[in-house]
Amino acid sequence: MERDARLMYRRNKKLYKKRYHRRSLAETAVSTVKRRFSHTLNSKKRRGQESELRLKVLTYNLSMIAGLPAHSE
Repeated sequence: MERDARLMYRRNKKLYKKRYHRRSLAETAVSTVKRRFSHTLNSKKRRGQESELRLKVLTYNLSMIAGLPAHSE
């Protein structure tokens, strides 16, 4: 994968930067969700874990739309 990324960078730097930027945005969002809402899931069953994760992401998305601060003090 790293080899493919280097090859893409050499061939088309603009496309590489665009794709990398998307990846960095996604990694930032995942990191923020983990920091705000804990990196662990409390549900024991898979279905419950999926629901819990969806609610965390939904809450994050709504807070971004509402322009709420990253943390409350």
